[in-house]
Amino acid sequence: MSAPIVLCFSALRHLVLIRFGVFHQAERIGYFVPAIAYFSLASSRSTKRFRTVDFISITRPFSNSQCVAMLKRQVRIISAPWLWLFLERACLFWTRSEVHRVPVSPKLEQYSQFLGNPGMLTLTAAETQKGAQLLEALGIPVGSAWVCIHNRDSKYLATSAPSLNFAPGASWAYHSYRDFAVKTLALASEELAERGFYVLRMGAVVEEPLFSTNPKIIDYASAPLRGDFADIYLMANCTAYLGSDAGIFLVPLTYGKPTVIVNFSLAKINEMTYLTIDPFITKHLRHRETQRFLGLREMFGRGLLTTSHSRIFEEAGVEAISNTPEEIRDLAVEMDERIKGSWEPAAEDERLQTRFWEIFRQYCPSDLIGGVQARIGSAFLRQNRYLLD
Repeated sequence: MSAPIVLCFSALRHLVLIRFGVFHQAERIGYFVPAIAYFSLASSRSTKRFRTVDFISITRPFSNSQCVAMLKRQVRIISAPWLWLFLERACLFWTRSEVHRVPVSPKLEQYSQFLGNPGMLTLTAAETQKGAQLLEALGIPVGSAWVCIHNRDSKYLATSAPSLNFAPGASWAYHSYRDFAVKTLALASEELAERGFYVLRMGAVVEEPLFSTNPKIIDYASAPLRGDFADIYLMANCTAYLGSDAGIFLVPLTYGKPTVIVNFSLAKINEMTYLTIDPFITKHLRHRETQRFLGLREMFGRGLLTTSHSRIFEEAGVEAISNTPEEIRDLAVEMDERIKGSWEPAAEDERLQTRFWEIFRQYCPSDLIGGVQARIGSAFLRQNRYLLD
């Protein structure tokens, strides 16, 4: 039934190019924000030789209404996403070409092209003023610097995305191995506050509060001021991000902010070669029977590379152990000194770093390695040399 329609679109291409696009993962901010940035950059780079008419929609629910508002300032959003998605796929099927598809779904290997290029994700003068008022209400003086922190837990997906559109086996528990307690960020938060930063704990729905008597450490996620606009404003204007690899980290990353990840999966470190040069540290993989930590070679040898399902770790007899507060604190120190330009790596640190990535490239298939030189936290690698065994 779609063939005659697609034939008409193709016949009209010398007069007008009709394209369709649907932001169909808008319920997850980690998909939605990069998709907007990718669309923005692709649109700015395109050289249109003829008139183009785009039919663009967004599926509900929206993960962030502020992102929707910023997108609508630049493009016309039309309802009926099911129709545009159907026509997009029909055009792809019959023409075997993506010429009728609006670029709204970046692949991992394309991320490095648009990260740090906010594009459409810009704030108006009125929103900037609103952001200044937000900072005042949070008790952050004008001109102060702040770091956003975040821990991943299961409550957000359990309460905010119950449709299970992305969950194999109808359960979000498939990647619970990524979770960790917010209290493990407390020591790093105190260190950052001592170094002059305000620290804002981010998150829309969280399992437990972050307790601190330090006035520079703010549990924004549990505050009544938390909202969609505030989320974007605070992460777009922070000095840096320190926390989990939950989708929220892609907001500051997209805005070009230093983005330092803790508790990343050792089995997915290849993804970091597509994303960031900022240092990160991984969870420890421990064999349950022997209580021995797995180094890089053994992780590859057990076939765990790219594992993203808790069940696979369980079947391999392996458990993911979260970073200690001290490990996270040490990474926060490296982050701060790199930002301020005072970081001086030791010769040993560089040697260990080189050896780590040599082993990684020796065992990792080349088609799974991106063009970004990722970096493990220096103190973490120095204290966990078993990774090189």
